[in-house]
Amino acid sequence: MTVLDQASLSAREWYRPSASRSASQPSAHVSPARPARPQAARSPAPWLSSVAARIQRLEALDEGWDGYGSDPVNPDFARAVLRFLANEVWAITPRPEVTPTSEGGLSVSWQRTETTFELEFSPAGTVEVYVFDRRSSTEWEGDIRSLPDGIDKWAWRVATG
Repeated sequence: MTVLDQASLSAREWYRPSASRSASQPSAHVSPARPARPQAARSPAPWLSSVAARIQRLEALDEGWDGYGSDPVNPDFARAVLRFLANEVWAITPRPEVTPTSEGGLSVSWQRTETTFELEFSPAGTVEVYVFDRRSSTEWEGDIRSLPDGIDKWAWRVATG
């Protein structure tokens, strides 16, 4: 599964399970088989556990956490975002900032000297991106599937500053 495939998460992952389905049941979303890779290539980012702890704290926010009636972060949705960040492409990047959005989503951003890269995961199932590369004066905003140069190149730009 590519990083872009992970950005296209099923509705079951974005929303809480119904009362008839136990929260402990795994999601019905099944990843397609991938060819085997060397173990080193599958290493997650060293910051993943600290980001997971941050996301877990954000899941505990109540409705109206911002004082303006904001939605809480859905735990199933938060786990889907964490799986997205567990992709090895992010292992080269520094730790991102993770913040809740008022719609119940999560924003993941890297602010570097030369590069700004922001991902906004919406509970509606979309992933919006904002990028700015000061070296080339490249600025872009839109859906992740239309990201110029691809996610791997932007991850590299974030990693290099």
